This record gives sequence, structure tokens and C-alpha cells, in this order.
Amino acid sequence: MIKNVILSTLAIAVLAGCSGKKDSDKDTSVVEAIPVKVQKLEKENIARTLDYTANLQADEQVYYAPAATGRIEKIYVEVGDRIKKGQLLDESATSRSPVKKSGNRIQPG
Repeated sequence: MIKNVILSTLAIAVLAGCSGKKDSDKDTSVVEAIPVKVQKLEKENIARTLDYTANLQADEQVYYAPAATGRIEKIYVEVGDRIKKGQLLDESATSRSPVKKSGNRIQPG
């Protein structure tokens, strides 16, 4: 009995919800058009640069000094180059023997 009452009430609620009045009083006035500019699609590079001001500090500083006195004959790196452990930095002739060449390599301190 209770089951029939619940089902009947549910059926009436569904039918009442579906048979709602349609709004015939909607505003049917014409919406004014907004003028727009139309352009053909073209592929371009977009320059996007961001300028920042900063103070930079190195994680590790290495002070470079040759192991022996002498004249540097050839330098293999430039200021600002990234260097790795064991990389040859320069070639120098020692003051004791101008013929003997030695290479200075970077070693972390």
C-alpha cells in the first residue's frame, strides 16, 4: 500500500514537472549587431621579450693560478665559457725550460 502511494506521488510529480507552461512572454525584440573587424589568418613570429634586473652569484668560485711560473703561449677558453673538470685551459712554457710545455687544467677547490 505504501509502495503504491509513493509510486503514484512520484509519477504525478514527474508528469507535473514535464508539463510546465512554456514562456510565451519571452522578449522577441531584435538584438543589435556589434560591428567587428575581420582579418585573414596569417602565420607570424611574435617577439616576446621580458626584461628583468637581477644580481647573479655563482654557486662556486674557482681562483685560477698556474702551478709554475712561465709564459702563457695559448689560451683555450674565453671569459664566460663553461668549463669542466679536467678541461685544458691554456698552454704555457715554463721559465726554466722554454721548450717544455705544460697545460693547466681546472681542478675544483
